[in-house]
Amino acid sequence: IWGYTTAALISLLLQKEAYGWTTNAIKRGLLRATNTASGSPRQIITLTEMGQALAEQHLPQHFDYVEREPHKINQATIWHQLLAQRATIDAMNSGEVNGIATERQDAAQSRRGEKKPDVIWRLRDNTRVGVEMELSGKWERRLDEFVSGIITALSPTTDGKHARFDRFIVITNSDAIVKRYEAAFA
Repeated sequence: IWGYTTAALISLLLQKEAYGWTTNAIKRGLLRATNTASGSPRQIITLTEMGQALAEQHLPQHFDYVEREPHKINQATIWHQLLAQRATIDAMNSGEVNGIATERQDAAQSRRGEKKPDVIWRLRDNTRVGVEMELSGKWERRLDEFVSGIITALSPTTDGKHARFDRFIVITNSDAIVKRYEAAFA
């Protein structure tokens, strides 16, 4: 439950070449296409009220869906969320991942001091993997908090509860971020 996506990502998830499914869902009033401020991506896709009602019939729990009003979407985070979706769809389509939870779905589970990943992947062997997209690196205190939060999420609690995650993956397109984060975790 990310709240929005693109026609291309819907097609990738459905493993279709064209955007026909999304176009039909828009025509039927289930989805809405909204232009983004940056123009990249050109449009995002959200649920309409009717689409939300249909989706909620299949959800085990209720989520606040503010994206039904697309003007409330933080334009600065769109690209970040879409990259998390793309990585997740690729992992699901490869058969590597058989279950996911978004940050929104997992919000009630997080514990104080833990890094809240962008998405959680459950692998076929039930390994729980926190996945974090890093497009702009953290420095100094923010980097220390990032590292500490991941270590906390990978560690059992003092009262004997299991670690929330078995692994954590940081995905980035920056070699500089990789080198800085590897040094921070060393």
